[in-house]
Parts: sequence; structure tokens; C-alpha cells
Amino acid sequence: MNEPRVKPILLNLFKGLFSLADAETMPYVHVGTDEARNSREVMDTEVLHDIINVLKNNDREVIVWDMGLAISQDFNSISQPWAMHEVREGHRFIDSRANYINHLDPFVGMGRLFF
Repeated sequence: MNEPRVKPILLNLFKGLFSLADAETMPYVHVGTDEARNSREVMDTEVLHDIINVLKNNDREVIVWDMGLAISQDFNSISQPWAMHEVREGHRFIDSRANYINHLDPFVGMGRLFF
């Protein structure tokens, strides 16, 4: 993820995404950030800032998983905590701690909610 050729590819992918729907139709873009398992997969903070800036400059709201990669000086993204992770202070959030929002079985999380 830290090879110099990755950054323009990712930025072009996001720009291509914007051509599919305007900001009113697609106001939110989730950039993940939780799947880095080792140092080769960790994305440089500068690349993350550039992605966030491209999204903001195209009038999109940025959503990131919590706990994902820490994005320094990111004060505006919407965090999405899962499992037992805490909400980031001062950030709007999508609470997925009881279950993932897109999970196909709505009854799987019942144990977490009521026990």
C-alpha cells in the first residue's frame, strides 16, 4: 500500500466513483481502514489525508471504521465503531457495536442486546 503507484490509482478510483452518482445521491463514502494486518498493508497517513481531501472536495462525507487506522488531524469523519470499541469523542458515529448494519440475519445480535 505504500508504493508510490498506489496513491494515484486509489485517487482515480474514488474520482471514478463520483462519476456514478452526484453528491446528493451518494453523500457518504466509507473508506474502511480496518483491514491492515501487517506493516506492508498499512497505508501512509499522507495517502489517507489525500483520499479524505478528494472526498471532501467532491462534497462527500467520509466514514471510517473504528478501530481502523488512526488518521491524524481527522476531525470531521464519521466513525463506525464495532464490537466493543468506544465512540471517538467529538465525532459523529454509526453505532455498529451490537451488530453490523448490513448483516443478513437481524436476530444474530439479539443476545448482545438483551443478555
